Amino acid sequence: RELDALVALVSAGLGITLVPASAARLPRPGVAFRPVAGVALHVRLVAVWRQGPAVPVVRRFLDTLHEVAGSD
Repeated sequence: RELDALVALVSAGLGITLVPASAARLPRPGVAFRPVAGVALHVRLVAVWRQGPAVPVVRRFLDTLHEVAGSD
């Protein structure tokens, strides 16, 4: 919802924003989506799950995430 709100603000003429490329799949009148070329962007992500011990499906997801993305 936050992403949609950001794009809505741009559509209303209230600024510019950076969004993931996937946001361009849902075009909005008056909004131009343009790739940002020549900039190496690194995004820090965090995994979020319900507090307490990780259930098996969460553990498998985290293991896969570490395999695919690496970890610090």
